[in-house]
Amino acid sequence: MTDDHPAAARTAFIDQLNDLRERTGNPTLKELRQLSLRTDSRDNQYRELATSTTHDILTHKRKRLPDWRWVALFIETCHLAAEVKGLRHEPLGGLQDWNARWIEARTSRRTPASPNPASPTLAPPNLVPPSPASPNSASPIPAPSTSAPSMPSSMLPPHTALPTVALPVATPRVRDLRPAWSQDQDRLVETYGRTGVRLLERLDTSDTHACLLLAVIAMLRGYPEESRNWLRKLANAGDMAALRLFNDPAPETAAAELAYRYGREHLEAHPGRDSLAMFLYRLAAEHDHVDAAFQLAVYHQRREEYGPAAVWFEHAAKRGHPDAVVRSGDLAAQVMAEQAIAPS
Repeated sequence: MTDDHPAAARTAFIDQLNDLRERTGNPTLKELRQLSLRTDSRDNQYRELATSTTHDILTHKRKRLPDWRWVALFIETCHLAAEVKGLRHEPLGGLQDWNARWIEARTSRRTPASPNPASPTLAPPNLVPPSPASPNSASPIPAPSTSAPSMPSSMLPPHTALPTVALPVATPRVRDLRPAWSQDQDRLVETYGRTGVRLLERLDTSDTHACLLLAVIAMLRGYPEESRNWLRKLANAGDMAALRLFNDPAPETAAAELAYRYGREHLEAHPGRDSLAMFLYRLAAEHDHVDAAFQLAVYHQRREEYGPAAVWFEHAAKRGHPDAVVRSGDLAAQVMAEQAIAPS
């Protein structure tokens, strides 16, 4: 297969969304926006199907899959459009079905591919060039090893605390760490998601944990070069955790582990404030982090969101989580029992 698999999977999924729109009477972008205001899937992130966003997604201008919450709002809106146009007999697929399709498209990019020796890596020979005053001096940042181990557990302190790292040089300013295009709000949202953008907006660049977290988010959302920008600057400022992630031979796997640990620590530090943790769990789960997938399923089950819960339990079970199979069966039995006693 010569096509880029992630791009092919994204294109196929967007084509399915366009097909759904056609089968629900082909509502205009304006009609979709108006109908979306009447659905139950709106939240603080997506209050409506903005015409510009919907246009860019459906015409393949966006280079990554839309967020699931946008997809859920789009699906619900198309169902409502079909009802308004008297097309309810058309098999459209429910949220659970579409969530499974979305996850398949997201996780397809982790399909192993033949190694390409010409592909750029996250382990350049030197991050910091020698000083002009001493051209033969060694770089303060060691060159990566071709047999570098996966990220050690010491990359982060125990999950009960996340202190900032005392940098050996002056703390970089915001203008030095933020991307050059940081004022481009659309591109920021595309790269970091709205949750990530909120973190960026209140960023204190003396907090290397926060900076590293943004690098992790960019990596897991499919923007490795953006992640490298953060990691390079943090590493040049003396942050060894950033250096280890920069040089890791499997950076997405390492970033997924970080995202899961950061999410867990956030929940322990802020009980009940689970939005950020679930955002990080989802990013990790989409990169096959088994514990993140299981915890995400438990979260959805607790909220009685059985469709996503079933999908993530299955995802975790297929990857060997010991409790996921049992919990998945319990969930199926629970749903069947509730359907049996529901009034007709």
